[in-house]
Amino acid sequence: MQLYQRAMLSVLAVFAIMLTFTSTGLANAKPLSCCKSVSTMTFEEPILRYTFQKANPPCVNAIVFETSKGVQCSAPNAPWVRKAIKKVRMAKQQP
Repeated sequence: MQLYQRAMLSVLAVFAIMLTFTSTGLANAKPLSCCKSVSTMTFEEPILRYTFQKANPPCVNAIVFETSKGVQCSAPNAPWVRKAIKKVRMAKQQP
């Protein structure tokens, strides 16, 4: 009987956690900060890392470059973006 009670308590705990997240909206939460517009312009700061951001209004499709001075939201189709990504990947592969 104790095993059954423990199993039921575990199931109820998981259900309560799931209900909490879905009722507070955390399951579909958007990031606190996102790119709402992008630039096609290049910049001079060295790129530390980058991420891809998918559109999820009000956020737009973007390549988010992180530099020592902050983040730069760039247009994924800008001609220089692919080269910049390739450069970052190659730098990470070097020992």
